[in-house]
Amino acid sequence: FGAGASPPPRDILIILGVVFGTFALQFFSATAVVPALLGLGPWLFRGAVWQLLTYPFVGGGPVSLWFLVSLLLIFLFGRDVYWRVGRTRFWSHLLQVTVTSGVVAALIEALAMAVGNPSQVPFILMQGQYVLVTVFIATYATLFAERTILLFFVIPIQARWFIWIEFLIAVMGYLGTKDLGGFAGITTAIALSWILLRPGGPARVVDDFRLRTRRMWLEWRLARMRRDRDFDVIDGGSSGSNDYVH
Repeated sequence: FGAGASPPPRDILIILGVVFGTFALQFFSATAVVPALLGLGPWLFRGAVWQLLTYPFVGGGPVSLWFLVSLLLIFLFGRDVYWRVGRTRFWSHLLQVTVTSGVVAALIEALAMAVGNPSQVPFILMQGQYVLVTVFIATYATLFAERTILLFFVIPIQARWFIWIEFLIAVMGYLGTKDLGGFAGITTAIALSWILLRPGGPARVVDDFRLRTRRMWLEWRLARMRRDRDFDVIDGGSSGSNDYVH
């Protein structure tokens, strides 16, 4: 990580404190209602629309070592992202990604409820620290694509590949939880983290996609024309002028 000599950003420390505090509140009966109201959950469909804004900062899940590892990842990746883009763009990017991802997740879960197949534990894949880790790693992989990171502190991998690793982890998470809304939200977070910070922004991504699609279409048409036409040379005699192609 490149910001090792830089002081920890105050904003990152505040995020860590809020996530840890709300995580702890869920284990006390007198305060459990606070994370329940602020985290993304069933109350969203009863009018608690503020959850789309607050859910990234509400820690969830059981007491485990992974929760502490998640906080460490938020600090390491979030710190470098913060110092690279600055405070204003940091918060703008984070809120754009998380709010949009929350909306997508809510729409997919509402559709699943409408057809009678709701998730047993909705939004578990993207609650609190999970979506923050996802956004910061995907953003880091976009901004510092050529950096090398030791996966599991052993395997050297270029940062850009972490976007695909995150997607694979999201697929595995969905297979284990069947949380369709959460899966849609977390994959949206990965995609947006990459798209919004690409050179040229979303417009460049759309143009690249359009050009690649057109190229694939033309290559397919050309290959089809080659298959449909038989370009054999027929010898019409000893003179090359009598040869013709059909």
